[in-house]
Amino acid sequence: NLVSFYTLPDETSINGFFDGSSSIISDVITESSAAFNVSEDGYTWLGSLIDIQSTKGYWLNSSDAQVFSVEGYPLGSDLVYNLHVGPNLISFPDSGSYALSEVIPNQFQGIVYGILGEGLSAVYDNGQWEGSLDALEGGSGYWFKSYSDIDLTFDIDNSLSRQINNPVVMQLLDFEYEQSSQQAFYFIKNIESIESGDWILAFNNDVVVGSRLWNNQTVDVPAMGKDGFDFTDGYCESGDIPQFKLYKHTTGELLDLYGEVNPWAS
Repeated sequence: NLVSFYTLPDETSINGFFDGSSSIISDVITESSAAFNVSEDGYTWLGSLIDIQSTKGYWLNSSDAQVFSVEGYPLGSDLVYNLHVGPNLISFPDSGSYALSEVIPNQFQGIVYGILGEGLSAVYDNGQWEGSLDALEGGSGYWFKSYSDIDLTFDIDNSLSRQINNPVVMQLLDFEYEQSSQQAFYFIKNIESIESGDWILAFNNDVVVGSRLWNNQTVDVPAMGKDGFDFTDGYCESGDIPQFKLYKHTTGELLDLYGEVNPWAS
């Protein structure tokens, strides 16, 4: 689960934040640091990640479905994010949901050229955002890929529409896959003979690692990678080249696709 926190309590140390009520969470990963739960009661953590920070996003790996809630103080929409060149794993400081083009300052659109969420992504191309990620929303974490070092403050205006919601990540029955903390996205503009309602599937050998429903515009097909957990065995590793197939919804046919495919990298 790729999350962030738009409110934080006084106690932000890893041991206090994820107390005994969160023993199901096995590890917490952010950019360049991680902590692993080494006890059954959830009180003992090892690793370089020692506290939860307001500007960071976090992968939470859980052994079971659960609800994790936080009570604390709002961060404030004027939070400054010091982004460096390359990927930055960051939070979103508001409980609402806002369109990318509205909430990212104009001068940084294009400098921030790619955004990756949990199973969703967007790239800035020819003056607009393309992909399945339409909005930034509270509670979610995001990888922001930047061409330059910048100090970013989101343009959060409560008068803006807060009804912009990202689509639910759907999967094709009998071709399901698990979300991984290691992921890549392949953007596809067109496929010969594709029709609305068809699916594009990504495979690593014979293992399904991603899929996306075709919606008559450029789509981002996720390809999940191996991240050390058993449920990602057989998923992509650095240098693998995923194979793509077209599922025809009218006939159930599964057709091989051919084209230039870059080697996989998280």
